[in-house]
Amino acid sequence: MLNEKAHLDPTGRTRAKSADRALQVLEYVATVPQGTTFSDIARALSLPKSSTHELLAVMTERSFLEFNPHTKTYRIGIRTWELGQAFVSHRDLLTEARPVIASISARLDETVQISVLDGLEEVYLDRVDSSQPLRVQAIVGSRVPAHTTALGKVLLSDRREADILNDLRGRTLKTMTSRTITAPDALVEELRWVKLMGFAVDDQEYATGLRCVAVPIRDHLGATIAAISVALPITRGGAEELTDALQAIDQGARDVSRKLGCDAALLGLKTGLDRAGMFELIAGRLQPVEEELALVARS
Repeated sequence: MLNEKAHLDPTGRTRAKSADRALQVLEYVATVPQGTTFSDIARALSLPKSSTHELLAVMTERSFLEFNPHTKTYRIGIRTWELGQAFVSHRDLLTEARPVIASISARLDETVQISVLDGLEEVYLDRVDSSQPLRVQAIVGSRVPAHTTALGKVLLSDRREADILNDLRGRTLKTMTSRTITAPDALVEELRWVKLMGFAVDDQEYATGLRCVAVPIRDHLGATIAAISVALPITRGGAEELTDALQAIDQGARDVSRKLGCDAALLGLKTGLDRAGMFELIAGRLQPVEEELALVARS
């Protein structure tokens, strides 16, 4: 009955039925490591041959399945393995990162967050809150436009510029505040700076009155798999405090990355900045606090 409704309903259930069939195919092919034929798949799952041809073609094209033209068999594809690795990576990431961000938050008494990238959005994986009455209220699992935050800019900076520009083609970058970067060229220029320095600053680009610094967490290949940040209201988020935060998360990200197998040579701020250098760079990207407080009062 459910399948009949899915077949007849033009509002989206047909697509759900196709998705269910694709998952059935993956589950079945995974049980036959030596490979299985088109006929075996259709027979085992009682699928119509006409639509199964197209389904397998799409899954092969997307690398969820691998087709051997000599033996005429299908096996699990590399994309399925990548997704499995991503799941394991996230579990390992949270296991290793949670005590680190808890320690940083306790030391600074500020909110510390971890995010990952999904397309052009960042997704909050975990956070430890400040005990201060005025603090960031980010919800784990929520999404925000990556171009608007320090976390997102760190994550985007690891992508190829051409891929980012291609993804942005025909899109409008969402404006969150008057300081949000909304021009693709300006965003690419910002990401170059982030990639060079090894950290990002958000001076009220996501929310008025909020400042953040963020650094990458890297995997065993040196790729950025997540980012860690400290978020502060501008009333206690001057260059001095942001420098303290940057030093703390830089060391924390090194520790987590090292536990995930990243080579020490790939870790840390790429410019080898000392505290004075960090302070100078951060201060140069902030408007004077007096001006910012006036902006907050008017908003």
